[in-house]
Amino acid sequence: MSGDERRKGAVTVVVNPVSGEGHGQELAETLVAALRDQGRTVRMVVTEGEGDMARLVGEACDSGAALVVVVGGDGAVQAAVDMIARRDPRPSLAHLPAGTTNAIARAFGLKDDPGGLAALIAAGEIRTIDLGYLEDRDRYFLLMATVGDPTRVVTGASRELKDRLGFGAYLAAAARAAASPKHASVTLHCDQQTLRRKVNGILLANVARLERPAVTIAPDGAYDDGRLDLVLLSTRGFLGWFRLACAWLLRRCGDGKSLEFRSIQRCTVEAVPPLPVQIDGEFAGETPVTVVVAPAVLTLVMPAEAGAADD
Repeated sequence: MSGDERRKGAVTVVVNPVSGEGHGQELAETLVAALRDQGRTVRMVVTEGEGDMARLVGEACDSGAALVVVVGGDGAVQAAVDMIARRDPRPSLAHLPAGTTNAIARAFGLKDDPGGLAALIAAGEIRTIDLGYLEDRDRYFLLMATVGDPTRVVTGASRELKDRLGFGAYLAAAARAAASPKHASVTLHCDQQTLRRKVNGILLANVARLERPAVTIAPDGAYDDGRLDLVLLSTRGFLGWFRLACAWLLRRCGDGKSLEFRSIQRCTVEAVPPLPVQIDGEFAGETPVTVVVAPAVLTLVMPAEAGAADD
């Protein structure tokens, strides 16, 4: 489907009304009005319980929607991405962030601004990007998969704590992880190479940069290069985590001690003892896990300048 056809096609807006501080419904209604002012056919549906986001996005795909807009947090977007990636033809995806952390929105330069998103849609600001894929679990992701301590940080921030502290919930979880890092012996079968390391964390990233905190994950990475960026972490105690944070924030990447970088297309991670895995904020079991890149799978509405390592 061409960009012109997408701009003219039907739009389905799927809303999680309880995401973030519960303002998703209001944001969605403002967006729907703006899109209808553009002369578009817009249908709005609202989730009522667990599993509804994936189901409603699937129904939108089946009904021939050219564009699906998700109003909600990271979990809502992850569910939508996983559903859209399985469809042929696939609608484009737009995201109006209404969650607590909104890591996906921040990575792609998206704001909780209905008028701004409507303008991007009107301008046809659509990019084709890669996804990551957990092959052995049949799950797609947009930002990254993590293994080990980074997973404990993400999953250690409870919903109650995120509602109360926002991003501070992750800082609290990171402090707990820094106090007692859990190292494991890992074997990584990456493309045609086998690596053996002692690490406490692994990232398999589809994006080069996060915006909160402002961290370049992989200096040469991109969301449309047909590759994933493998980052191996080896830290000990608060001092180790502090050095790691400084290395990342100052972009002194690949020091050979606490950080190691590789560009890969496929990687199987085995660990002793097994390590927890998450994708885009959602727990995804334990190692072993096989992660592959799924090139050029998703068309995403986003600002033209967003997402590069050096933005």
